[in-house]
Amino acid sequence: MWNNNIAVMTPIAPEPVTTELSHWLNPGVATAWRNGVEVSDLAQLGQALAEDPQVGECVVARVWNFAMSKEDVVKDLATVPFGVVRPHITKFQTGSQNLKATLRAILTSADFVRF
Repeated sequence: MWNNNIAVMTPIAPEPVTTELSHWLNPGVATAWRNGVEVSDLAQLGQALAEDPQVGECVVARVWNFAMSKEDVVKDLATVPFGVVRPHITKFQTGSQNLKATLRAILTSADFVRF
């Protein structure tokens, strides 16, 4: 259930719930998406993610692997050669990050329907 309190699972046995920001962030250090890209709330985090081209590349590669019944790019390190997904990354980035249109392009690509 959503609440405004901090509650993060700490990855040590027996996985206690961390309830203070100071447990993982030094006092005075701002939260950030990447080094130098500070965010103070979820809306700013979402905007920072949307503006990061590497996030879009990862999303497209993950969707590609999903469509092709491959392992996951992040969890299983099943990387996709950039040349394979480049046209779909371009479509995603130039098409207002429309994932539905990108997925449709992947599912109608020659690589998918050639069998």
